[in-house]
Amino acid sequence: MAKNNMYDWIGYCWNPLAGRCEHRCSYCSTNRLRSRFDVCKNKYEGKYRIIEREIKNLYDKHHDAQTVFVCSQNDLFEKSVPWFIIDRITDHCEKYSKNTYVFQSKNPLKMLYHHYPGGIYGTTIETNRVKYLKKYSASTTSTAYHQRIEGITNKRYLDYKTFVTIEPIMDFDIEILVKDLYFIRPDFINIGADSKKNNLPEPNKEKVVDLINRLKEFTEVRLKSNLKRIIGY
Repeated sequence: MAKNNMYDWIGYCWNPLAGRCEHRCSYCSTNRLRSRFDVCKNKYEGKYRIIEREIKNLYDKHHDAQTVFVCSQNDLFEKSVPWFIIDRITDHCEKYSKNTYVFQSKNPLKMLYHHYPGGIYGTTIETNRVKYLKKYSASTTSTAYHQRIEGITNKRYLDYKTFVTIEPIMDFDIEILVKDLYFIRPDFINIGADSKKNNLPEPNKEKVVDLINRLKEFTEVRLKSNLKRIIGY
């Protein structure tokens, strides 16, 4: 397992799922890994499959439970991932139950059929503007934004800890986005910016600061270091 670069509250990233993610987001960090390293290019191509040697990489220090981000470089709950793969990966998690496992997906409706006691479930909402979601992600449909809201909200209703990640943040309509995030009421919200020079349509500093302040009125907000480029702190 690798140390985490995505969230500072994660201990390790565990990536036993191989194959090309069907979301095909142009800004995905996995794309950069695929372009730089042959081993990553080979791993994240083709059909979804399990890398057996990486299944065995999951471990428990026993004296110190870890927070493990499961499949941080892929989407375990993408609609094309077979359930036998999902079950194999999460069944292995149960062998090391002292850990806390984090599952994040752009298809949280599928997560409603998955129940891991003590798991933390999240989704990504980069913006409320569907035209941007569709432009930068090959599989995004006109209903994707509302499906993410519905999926993660219902996961919270099932008494799971939930979160939303706004990263890479794109320009948004603040009244709509705040209203929808309030409807979700996740345990916390991560906010981060594009760090790979993808030339995305971004909001200005004042708009992001306003968003942060409004979100803090009803949930915890965790700012990523790459957001400093926009807000200055």
